[in-house]
Amino acid sequence: MKEYFGASSGVYVQTKGKRFLLMPAIERYLPKASAVGARLLDVGCGSGDFCTLAEPKGYRYVGFDVSADMVARARESHPSGECVVGDARTMSTTFQDPFDALIVSMLLPALGERADMQSVLLQCRGLMRPDSTLLVAVTHPSFDHYMQNFLFDRTDVRTTFKGYYASGQRFEIDQKMHNEIFTFEDYHWTLTDYVEAITKADLTIAAIDECPPDERSLTPTDHPWAQNRHNFPTYMLFVLRKR
Repeated sequence: MKEYFGASSGVYVQTKGKRFLLMPAIERYLPKASAVGARLLDVGCGSGDFCTLAEPKGYRYVGFDVSADMVARARESHPSGECVVGDARTMSTTFQDPFDALIVSMLLPALGERADMQSVLLQCRGLMRPDSTLLVAVTHPSFDHYMQNFLFDRTDVRTTFKGYYASGQRFEIDQKMHNEIFTFEDYHWTLTDYVEAITKADLTIAAIDECPPDERSLTPTDHPWAQNRHNFPTYMLFVLRKR
């Protein structure tokens, strides 16, 4: 996750995929706040973009990220929210009161150990009310960049391909942002890996969304890009509840 620290953190911007595929899915499944003062915790908040989804639905936004550089960006961009630096695997040392909704977006694919995924989900469960919603977004396991390296011969992806079931395989992908190269470092986990981690955290899956393009938010110039995203899914969103 080194790309989210130091100078790289200032280069990062939301990709089209996150803006037109992932954020609309999260907005679909994020319920309206049921009470005044309801709080939403954005785990691995980055630059705090989900604040723009949380506040219109009546939540007080709380962002949480291990990178002080990204938290500084989030505080500057979304001063109405609260943003805190910390490790998602030990969130209970920072927060004691439960949240009404939680978002964990693109954090699990950045973790190279099953135990770390388990820790994050268990920490989230401990911060949920009985009726809280936990939204967990990941790159689609069948079509993440590790798989695209094999399926589509992606030359911008660096990895040693060992097959879909080779859980925990590390890969890197370069993306151009503001005329600079931003390097993502992630890990390949199967759908089984994610479901097992969810089950072991004593959470239940209420719904799954594979994040199709949201035609309403597209401009005419974005349609060719979106058409390609109709051919294969980019993200997967798990809607989770406490058992």
